[in-house]
Parts: sequence; C-alpha cells; structure tokens
Amino acid sequence: MPSFTAEASTATVTRLCLEKFQQCIQQLQGKDKIHIQTRLADLRLWSDSVGAAASAKASLDSRFQHRSEDINFIQRLLSMLEGLLQECLSAASDGSDVRDAIINIDSTVDSLAFIGVQIRRSGRKSRLRKADGSFDENRDRYRKLRAHLACVLTAKPTEEGRPEDEGKEINSVDYFVDMKLPPIQERLAEANLRRRHRFVEAQNHSHGLKDPSTKASHTVIPQQFITMAATDTKPGVSPMQDIKVATALRQKQVRPPGAGQNAPTIPATSASGADSKWEGLQNNRRAGSTITRITAITAAEVYPRAHPSSSEDQKLVKCPCCCQAIPASELEEDSQWR
Repeated sequence: MPSFTAEASTATVTRLCLEKFQQCIQQLQGKDKIHIQTRLADLRLWSDSVGAAASAKASLDSRFQHRSEDINFIQRLLSMLEGLLQECLSAASDGSDVRDAIINIDSTVDSLAFIGVQIRRSGRKSRLRKADGSFDENRDRYRKLRAHLACVLTAKPTEEGRPEDEGKEINSVDYFVDMKLPPIQERLAEANLRRRHRFVEAQNHSHGLKDPSTKASHTVIPQQFITMAATDTKPGVSPMQDIKVATALRQKQVRPPGAGQNAPTIPATSASGADSKWEGLQNNRRAGSTITRITAITAAEVYPRAHPSSSEDQKLVKCPCCCQAIPASELEEDSQWR
C-alpha cells in the first residue's frame, strides 16, 4: 500500500483514487464493473461536497489547516482506498476474485461518506453566517421575488376592498417592490428573501468546491441505464447502445447558445471553518440525528425531494436544498433531511 508524504495534498490523493477507479472500471466486467462505477460516483459526489479536490481557499486542506490530525486521518483513508483499488486492479488483471477487495472498498467509501456528513455539519453555522452577512449587499438581486411575494400577500381583498387609485401601476414590478406591507407580512417576505439567498449561496458554494480540472460535466452513464444494463441485458445487444441513448438525452439538455453570457459572476469560494465545539472526525463513528423540533404546520409542508436512488448500492445523494452530499439512507424518512 502506498505511503504519501506530508506534502501530498488531499486533492492529490483524491485524484489518484479517481484515476484508480477509472482503471478498475476498464478491467472489470458485469456486475462488478457496475458496482465500482457506483462507488466512483459516490467518491466524486463526496469530493465535490467537501472540496477534497478543490483549490485555494475552497480546498479541504484550507478548511482544516489548523486541524492537522483530522486532515491526516482523511488522507490516510484515501491512501488506504487507493491501495485497495490497486489490489482490485491487480486481481482483475490476473482474473482472480475481486469480491474481497470490493467489500473493503465499500467500507472505506462508507467511512468517507460519514466523514463528509460530519464536515458538512461542522461548517453549517459558518456558511449560514456568511450567507446572512452578504444578504443586504445582494438585496437588489431579489427585487422580482420581493415583488412576487408582495403581490401574493396582498392579492386577497380586504374588508374594505381594493384601493380605488391602484390604476395601471398594479402590473408594475416597482409598484410591489416599493409597497409598504404590515409588519407581520413584511417579516414573512423578508424571511423568504433570506431563505432564497441562503439557497443561492449554497449553490455557489457547492460549485466552488468542485475540482477545477473537472468542472465540465463528467461522462457518467445515468443510473437508470446502468440498472437496465444490469437487469435487462439482452443477447446480442451491445452496452454501447445504452451509452448512445444516454448521450442523446444529455445533448437535449444542452443550454442554448449565449444562455450564460449574462449570468452573474460567482465569487471565489472560501472554506467554511469547523465550529469551535466540534470534537473532530475520530471521536464518534455514529452521526447524531439532524432532526429539529418543528411545528405541525411545517411538518405538513411539501419540500423539494432529492432524486431517489435507483441503486441500492448508492451511498450518497445530493440534497436539492443545501447542495451537499447526504447519505442515501436519509431519503427513506423525510424528517431526516428536510
């Protein structure tokens, strides 16, 4: 098993693991190949979520620069994963059984997934403070949303009816942007604007954590086609036909020319520090519950749903709200991640 020097960054070790995964996929066949493809997707999602392969201030090394034991622990896990992948590659090349290596790979990826959850929780307060601190200077970005909220809040006629002097300004965005609302309605609109800003900042943060060398979309076969290939393989049908279908679907999703020319510039992502009360990665293997006490009204609300996992082997999924990687097991119960 290789040993990495102290100078080796987490990004370097992570990229080595990703390369080993690709090499294993080229050597494996059948269900083992599909299984390793799923593990590769898990590792990519984990890396993009915690910034393992990011650069500068967005990197995991930057976040844990004062926690050398924790970053060394992560690097040792990645080093062990790289060694296990090498064992799997050697066994596949020799035609030997790879099941033991795959089981160990699964266990290591599961440990990394757990660490990713701890890292996400440790920096949550810091991320929210940053988002709330930048809201006022970005308030103008949400003028149309403010107008929409004001329109919804005032659309229901009052006991006195509608004002007689509303005129044509009722259709103007500026009319609703500048509208004075009662204190309760104003707080409701303000809370929704801040919530939207937190979501936008979470999206920007997740983009900044990705590996800069692979920010272009990965060539990954959609999971539904992987499942079809595993369960409905027909004699004489080449797996490449499924890949062609997947490629055709991706081409339909390409943005029209010039769609991103007027897109706002995303500022550089900085690492959100771990909370001061955080006890580190190695103290508690079992994650505590993230459930908070919520009202019956909130519990009955409809929340965005993460894309359900089509493979029981998948360890991680991307939360549609915070854009972070969460354990696939949390999808089984809505209250675990809402």
